[in-house]
Amino acid sequence: MFCENLDVFLQEFGKPCLVTARPDVPFLGIPEQPDVEVKVGGFSTKSTMYAIIVKSSIVSALGIKFETKLTVDGVAFTVREAEQLDDGAFTQLNISKT
Repeated sequence: MFCENLDVFLQEFGKPCLVTARPDVPFLGIPEQPDVEVKVGGFSTKSTMYAIIVKSSIVSALGIKFETKLTVDGVAFTVREAEQLDDGAFTQLNISKT
């Protein structure tokens, strides 16, 4: 994806993040709020999903996985799933407000 230093990209667009169990290791993440279509009982509706884009190396180093508690710009969230993006340099964490 990027040959350059990923931290430069994150410094431009990122917000401060912390894993609740590891407050000594702050990192930057790019918050996303894409709308997703949800089908319930034969009806479709749109819902806002919360996600954050982080370096994949952070996910590995901090052991971020399902049900990991974290804060994004001071707001509490819980990780629902992690998906590597493109070449694997970044991971999208799908999160829920807690």
